[in-house]
Amino acid sequence: MLFRSDGSITLNSPLPIYLINHLYNTLLAGKYDLLFDQLISQKAKQTYEKQNRDPHEIIDWFKKNRRDAVALLTRMNRGFNSPDVVWEQHGKIFRMQLTGRTAQGMRFTTMDITREGAQFRLVLIK
Repeated sequence: MLFRSDGSITLNSPLPIYLINHLYNTLLAGKYDLLFDQLISQKAKQTYEKQNRDPHEIIDWFKKNRRDAVALLTRMNRGFNSPDVVWEQHGKIFRMQLTGRTAQGMRFTTMDITREGAQFRLVLIK
């Protein structure tokens, strides 16, 4: 996280673990605009636009599902370098999925991310 002299914040996510941590922290702090502007991928925003929906509905989704999204991010963070989180690549999308006991009782178990330039961005939580 970079604090600029004008008071703005820049979130750098050169690795997926940084993205997970930034998503977690912005959700806990209720910084939804920062989350939308810097952590959500263009692919996710374009998906909403193709459905004739406002991409800012993503913020509504996070507000509605905040608790379950934070639970997923917590387990992703803890199991990041373990067999509890399985990685797959589907073209430009990287899928991280909780497995085994780590996934038990979870509403969401999967996170799709992509790389935009030098930064990782969220595509989907399911």
